[in-house]
Amino acid sequence: MVGAAVFLVIGALVGGTSSALPVDGRLDADARWISGSTLSALVIDAGGEPRGAIVLIVAIAGLCSIVGRWRLAVLTIIGQALVGGAATVAKPLFDRTIHEVYLSYPSGHAAGATAFGLVLGLLAVDVLGMRRGPATVVVIGSGIGIGLVAAWAQTVLLAHYATDTVGGLAMSLAVIPVAARGIDVAFDRLLVGAA
Repeated sequence: MVGAAVFLVIGALVGGTSSALPVDGRLDADARWISGSTLSALVIDAGGEPRGAIVLIVAIAGLCSIVGRWRLAVLTIIGQALVGGAATVAKPLFDRTIHEVYLSYPSGHAAGATAFGLVLGLLAVDVLGMRRGPATVVVIGSGIGIGLVAAWAQTVLLAHYATDTVGGLAMSLAVIPVAARGIDVAFDRLLVGAA
């Protein structure tokens, strides 16, 4: 719910614009201060490009499969499809542009990275058998942490305004839990039907 609210509020603020908000300028300056070079940002960015994303999907889904977490393997694949599709549909609806041409809100790179982070967090807490409270912190923390790394890269590369990346991160925080719940329901029905 919080992710969806943040996504929609930022979208309402930036929709139809083609320039940075004052907060974008501040966050951009902060991102550039952290940056030592654009090389690391380009490497991170590659993980959100089609080839890089496919490699990450196969690697993470494969890891989940190796340790027998089939639901998470499916979530890795479906989650990326859902956040990618949602970002593609949302961009023309919000109609925010960068460099006067490119639709920029929300950032699909930040959304995809956040989704990967959430799956990796879920995998870690499941394998470690963590209790609900600490597990929630780990899952949300890994999703936001990995999402912020992608957000930093997109901001440094001037591919997105900082608010675009926060919107993508928030969108993923809204989409992935719903997808995970749907996959759980589907798996549970399959198991009951097979019994």
